Amino acid sequence: MSVKNSRLVSIDLLLGINQEFQTFDDLQVLANKHLRITSIVIYGSDKDRYYVYKGVELVFTSSILNSELHCGKISDKFFTANISLFTEAQHHNSCLNRKIAIDIEGNIKNCPSMKESFGNIRDTTLQEALEKPGFKKYWNITKDQIQTCKDCEFRYICTDCRAYLEAPEDIYSKPLKCGYNPYTCEWEEWSTNPLKQKAIAHYGMESLKADAGPPEAQ
Repeated sequence: MSVKNSRLVSIDLLLGINQEFQTFDDLQVLANKHLRITSIVIYGSDKDRYYVYKGVELVFTSSILNSELHCGKISDKFFTANISLFTEAQHHNSCLNRKIAIDIEGNIKNCPSMKESFGNIRDTTLQEALEKPGFKKYWNITKDQIQTCKDCEFRYICTDCRAYLEAPEDIYSKPLKCGYNPYTCEWEEWSTNPLKQKAIAHYGMESLKADAGPPEAQ
């Protein structure tokens, strides 16, 4: 798939460790070749390493991200405080707005973790998928509309997740993997909360360990 003449603004890559990408120099080469890349995460590395190269985040993590179920973790480590994203979050979804994703099977989705597919990259262009009914369904769901999040002081600098919800049947439900309580200002491990166990079972996450945070900067 060529993106040379596309309207894509940025590209984020999530890749498993392999012979082609094992060192910081390998990722530099990839970043120099494709200037729209803004982050590259390599999972399954021997240790956690984090670099910034010409504004591109280059991350090696020892976490094994072998399933889309690892997505959707809400953490203060992922808060982003800048004017652009703060302003966007007041009117649009802070995770899915203007996003288009390709999963490991080539299916085009809002997010690799979401069930609904809008075609496969082998026979559908990104533009064709984007124009299909329902693709932009979540783009304008803001934190001011989401249960509990609408009362959270961090709502405009926090990420969001519409793939895994506390109440799976409610698109305005709080993200399942958020352990923050804005009414007590306390964080807890989301996966051990007894009120979340029904949703955890719904998504088949019973054996999923708590997601690891990003490696520390060096």
